[in-house]
Amino acid sequence: MANKDEQTERYSDMLAAMKQVAQSNSELTIEERNLLSVAYKNVIGSYRVPWRTISSIEVRYQGSERQQEMVKAYRKKIRNEPQGFSNALERLDELNEDLYKGKE
Repeated sequence: MANKDEQTERYSDMLAAMKQVAQSNSELTIEERNLLSVAYKNVIGSYRVPWRTISSIEVRYQGSERQQEMVKAYRKKIRNEPQGFSNALERLDELNEDLYKGKE
């Protein structure tokens, strides 16, 4: 299923599918590790891109106070997005725990 999620660029679904695979207590294959890596890279990347973009816009508008206020407001909006980034990090922590439990 994770392959289909990758093809359709549904990385959150892909991450959920890979979490189930990782919790199966068997060692991940190379393909499964690669799928897991792609899922996290894209989930996390979807939050990094807007942050980098707004940072570059902020530098561009350093002279204009009005523009700076607009950029700061937008940065705050990005920062306060509905916990998507922190949820992804929590899922990564859970997955790491599951993977290490299988090695003990």
